[in-house]
Amino acid sequence: MNAVNDVSRSLPPWRPVGNPLRGWTAIVHATLIMDGYRPFRSATGRMDVDSEPASPATEPAGNAPTADRVRIDKWLWATRFFKTRALAAQAVSDGKVQVNGARIRSSRDLHPGDSLSIRRGPCEYVIVVRGLTKRRVPAVEAAQLYEETAESRAARERVAAERRARDGVAAPAHRPDKHQRHRLFRVIGRGSR
Repeated sequence: MNAVNDVSRSLPPWRPVGNPLRGWTAIVHATLIMDGYRPFRSATGRMDVDSEPASPATEPAGNAPTADRVRIDKWLWATRFFKTRALAAQAVSDGKVQVNGARIRSSRDLHPGDSLSIRRGPCEYVIVVRGLTKRRVPAVEAAQLYEETAESRAARERVAAERRARDGVAAPAHRPDKHQRHRLFRVIGRGSR
């Protein structure tokens, strides 16, 4: 460490602006590295000179970080029931999400084995929580974190079939081309076409 003190004494007392490893700080940094200084991240995530590197046993296994407890709004967002966490929190506060049959707040912690009832539009999902995550995961991984009951799935399919029968309008075979769009705009009165 004497080399660092000698270098820092001979340098001007000002600090360069911009990249911290430019100018005299680069020389000090290079000297520290040559002397064997290696900063390690401690288990808390802070840079520590004296601590040893974090062991692989303390880091979560796999890509998805698992948790022992997660807020309900965060879990609903992470498992892709809602597009944003704010929408998930709003649904919980509006009473559209129930845990074990009881109305809850968005700050409630969720645990594996909890039964959720989620109302989205005309459909209601009844699911059992199988896993927890704090990170938004792909849809394939999200589907493995819960299990929908057979009654819930059948009810959702029945509601979808009733909607299709009630509306009576089938989806078009293809998108309208330019001339068909102009005729549609004239009929519905959109624009000056």
